Amino acid sequence: MRVLYRFYLLQKSMMNSLLRLLSLTLFLLLNACSPTSDNTPPAASGTSDLSENAADRAALDHLYQSARQAGEIEAVAYIGSVPEELQPLMDAFGRRFPGIRLNLQRMMGDKLHIRIDAEFHSGRRAADLVFGGLTDLSTLTASQRLESYTPDTLGALDKQYYGPGNYFHAPFKKGFAVAYNPTLIKKSELPASVAELVDPKWKDRFGFPSLARFGPGDLVLALSQQHGELSAAQLRAISNNGLHGPPTSELIPAVAQGRLLFTVWSGAAAIVGQQVQGANLDIAFLPKLGVHLNTGVALLKGAPHPHAAKLAKSWLFTPQAQKILADLNFYGTMPDAPLPQGFPPLSAYLNGNQPEDARLIKLLEDFDAYKIATSGARR
Repeated sequence: MRVLYRFYLLQKSMMNSLLRLLSLTLFLLLNACSPTSDNTPPAASGTSDLSENAADRAALDHLYQSARQAGEIEAVAYIGSVPEELQPLMDAFGRRFPGIRLNLQRMMGDKLHIRIDAEFHSGRRAADLVFGGLTDLSTLTASQRLESYTPDTLGALDKQYYGPGNYFHAPFKKGFAVAYNPTLIKKSELPASVAELVDPKWKDRFGFPSLARFGPGDLVLALSQQHGELSAAQLRAISNNGLHGPPTSELIPAVAQGRLLFTVWSGAAAIVGQQVQGANLDIAFLPKLGVHLNTGVALLKGAPHPHAAKLAKSWLFTPQAQKILADLNFYGTMPDAPLPQGFPPLSAYLNGNQPEDARLIKLLEDFDAYKIATSGARR
């Protein structure tokens, strides 16, 4: 009898162990399928931003959840700037929205349009967004490459930063200034206007980027012509006097190394960036030689990551993004955006508060025809 009782206890113990094992297995299976799994989007965004108002935060969180639920892990954007210049912006986006990154890839000029056309025709889409100036974005609008989208975060954004049909909006502006070598020339010795650039003493001693119909140099020269300060002879003289053609990324180092005294119409952010890295440079904001230009952002039609793209575009107009842009030496376009440290207000540039619209395109088209007719600086 005692033997039977022991056998009973042994069976009971084995049964309890088996039940515990089955319970543990069931728990692990249920936990793997639960909503807290790594494969399920978190309940809210990442690092909170107290500067966002409640409505903007709700709109961003909704877009974030939509992107995560769709399995989108990035928003790919083509941009004319060097992507590394905006690395802090990309990093902040990733912290704000864990699991989704803003992937900026450099693509500009004719290459931008060729690439986008190729993606549309082949069906192999890579980009979701495009950053660009007025002419590039207007061209893409006309060719039906863009999707109209107005972020809820625009708030009190001035209407001059809205593209026609709401196909694009400008989150920031670039300032263009003079970079000079302070060892070789004083700020007071720099030419103060287009008229002074034609002086023979500057021949082969300064540089400027290629004129490209809607670049900063084109705008300075077009406005100078409109103001009666640029003749055909002066245009030819500027072309002959300066080294033109290399991009800003080559001209600024040439100045720092003393191969040129100065270069006009260079991106102010790029100049300051080289200064920070120890280049022998200084920057001059000269009212008659400096302009500012919008950088707009638009969604490409049929984007492969549409929710992430809308999230990225919307976030660029938040106080957090606008502050980062100012820290990177760009002008944010929202009404309360801070100025880049040490930079003048927009009203101090040659184009002042003039909006970028059809009138400006017409001005530049007229100048382009004038430039070709007078055999001036080539594109």
